[in-house]
Amino acid sequence: MRHEYRPPQRRSRLTRRGRLALFLGTLTAIGAATLIPLLRGGEAPEKPRRLVIPEGWRAPQVYAAVDRALFNRIRAQAHAGSRAGQEAAAGN
Repeated sequence: MRHEYRPPQRRSRLTRRGRLALFLGTLTAIGAATLIPLLRGGEAPEKPRRLVIPEGWRAPQVYAAVDRALFNRIRAQAHAGSRAGQEAAAGN
């Protein structure tokens, strides 16, 4: 049984091929992390709409204008949704 002192082993070094593989793997991971959100796309946020109320309007006039603006928006969304369902069912 030997009792000689052994210094701790140095970390193993990467070979040239290992460094290249590590570098290319890192670049691939960074590229994928960057491209995935870009390729997914997504819908652009809807622009806020403005409703201009002239000065001097009474409350019932303001409420009627708001109701008209909201109803037109809801009706357009419902109309688009119903048309999409009909187009999808047309192929059946």
